[in-house]
Amino acid sequence: MPNGSAQADRRRSLPLPGGDPMGLLMRHDHPLASRTTVTAKDLKDVPLIMPKGVLGRGDLSGWLGRYAKRINVVGTMNLMYNASCFVREGFACAVGPQDMVDTSSDSGLCFRPFEPAVSTRLAIAWKNGQPLPPAAGAFLDALQDILKLRQMCASISSRHRAGSICQRSAQTRRLNRQ
Repeated sequence: MPNGSAQADRRRSLPLPGGDPMGLLMRHDHPLASRTTVTAKDLKDVPLIMPKGVLGRGDLSGWLGRYAKRINVVGTMNLMYNASCFVREGFACAVGPQDMVDTSSDSGLCFRPFEPAVSTRLAIAWKNGQPLPPAAGAFLDALQDILKLRQMCASISSRHRAGSICQRSAQTRRLNRQ
């Protein structure tokens, strides 16, 4: 979500660690399908379907570099599956995260990650000012606790012997659940 926008004011979010590799979804017979990775230069003349959020936030502007103004965006999407239907019919290729649609050998589609690698930024989002259902609130509380513990363990382990502290903490949680 863009900072300062009305959308950002209506939603709260909790950033998650990690992310999914971004890349190009294409037909198996596309010229770029023979490559193991795709670069920004490779996208120059390729009709692209881009996620709306990626365009709005400028997530790929650094990766695209000088090629940003040369890409051919023919459409935007919110759901990778919908874009995959257009890709399968040969209308365009789609930019998105890996493993969002079927790319098995019988699907007619393949995915190639970007080089240099780019990952999505994941987050849990919910409406601001609206009470969460009890299950959602409990899930969010547990997730926040896990993320704090993970951050604490990472901080400690970077300094010294924290591995054993964090391992004991994880073992204690597992025992308490049983």
